[in-house]
Amino acid sequence: MSAKPPADKADKAGKPAEPEIVWKKLTQDELDKVAHAHARYTQGKSGGARANLQMCDISHLKLTKAKLGDANLNGARAIGVELEGANFKSATLYGTDLSRANLRKADLTRADLRGAKLRGCDLSGAIMSEADLRNGSLFTQDKQGNLARINFDGPEAHAELANLSGANLSNAKMSQMVAVQT
Repeated sequence: MSAKPPADKADKAGKPAEPEIVWKKLTQDELDKVAHAHARYTQGKSGGARANLQMCDISHLKLTKAKLGDANLNGARAIGVELEGANFKSATLYGTDLSRANLRKADLTRADLRGAKLRGCDLSGAIMSEADLRNGSLFTQDKQGNLARINFDGPEAHAELANLSGANLSNAKMSQMVAVQT
């Protein structure tokens, strides 16, 4: 799925257009297979494989109470995904779009959430101790072979309208992140 115009075109102001971003769209069945293989991997069983969902689109899918500790979700698109009670201990979610995701009571201890988009995300009761929520940027190669920054709408690490009520943020790294109590 393309989210941006091709990088070789310029906008009206003459600035280079955003790079084309392509996510691999997964079905619920494919995501379930990845989660099952990851569970086998963490248990040291044959047939297991570390979950690699880098640049995958798992939007609006369901993985309630999944055990995805140490999984790689760099740059994933996870809009509106159902992850209540999931375990993401030490997982890498760098630059992941978790807009409107349900992460109630999820365990994100030591998770790398730098540059993640958390707008409207429900993190109520989540364990985010020692999580890294600082700014971060993702880059891709444009059609000329140059590095091009992938932008979300707005600031890099943002949590506008996120529900953090009852979340454990002890020792979380949150520099340059804005949190508003309502």
